[in-house]
Amino acid sequence: MSDDSVKELYRKWQREKSERARQDFFSAAWTRYHSRLQVFLTPWLGRGAECEDRVSEILLGAFERIETYNSRYAFSTWIYNLARKRCIDGLRKKRFVTEELAADHGGTGETPESLYMRNEDKRLVGEAINRLSAEDRELVFLYFYEEMKYREIAGITGKPLGTVKFRMSEIRKQMKSELSGSFV
Repeated sequence: MSDDSVKELYRKWQREKSERARQDFFSAAWTRYHSRLQVFLTPWLGRGAECEDRVSEILLGAFERIETYNSRYAFSTWIYNLARKRCIDGLRKKRFVTEELAADHGGTGETPESLYMRNEDKRLVGEAINRLSAEDRELVFLYFYEEMKYREIAGITGKPLGTVKFRMSEIRKQMKSELSGSFV
């Protein structure tokens, strides 16, 4: 399900005002964004039950405040911005341990050697990403994992577009420098 599909279900619910349309929208939004928000918030909250609980709280809170969403804009921009703000609010109250950005996923049909090399490459990239600041990890996640455009990232993070472009350029240089010679 794409972001546009979620937005269209929202518009359908707003037009029809039916319980079925409401359930369709909430189900689609939950399915699309629950795991994505977990990965997005992992740099601040770490992995595990606490992150999962916080994401569920954020999504439920978002549904309670759905009237603040403007369907002229991408739903993803609204939900990530809301999640980011809720996370920052939570961090002001309590400090969390920062853990690895993303879990390693196994492959299929690979030789043990190629699987080892792929996992080693992922480990090296993951370590380099973990050395980035939480703000830079956020940019990396939104750009590479969510495939958002710089303008969307600027809208979510509240940073000027030029700053996002500059930081991404600096992150690329830093990653290239750290990882040069690491891959066979």
